[in-house]
Amino acid sequence: MNPQQLEKKRHIGNDVVCIIFLDGDDTFDPRWFTTKFTHVFAVVQHFQDENKRSRYKFAMSNKPGVREYGPTNPNVAWKLGNTFREFLLSKCKKQDR
Repeated sequence: MNPQQLEKKRHIGNDVVCIIFLDGDDTFDPRWFTTKFTHVFAVVQHFQDENKRSRYKFAMSNKPGVREYGPTNPNVAWKLGNTFREFLLSKCKKQDR
């Protein structure tokens, strides 16, 4: 592959899955990205629960036409650790999309 083509592919928007990390109460709109390649956005948002503990919200945003895929996203406040890490990686792993 041409080195210039390889360099272009390293930019955001040239991946099938893009992980977005949000701070505070920021919001995410997948229309901000104009890309032909990215089909799935995994959104991770840090917040503090009522006991001031760090927790993470997780959501997926897909382009129209992307079929449902597992694992199912439980509606929980995640603690940072191996369980969340494994879930995030398995959710973003290439499957039959």
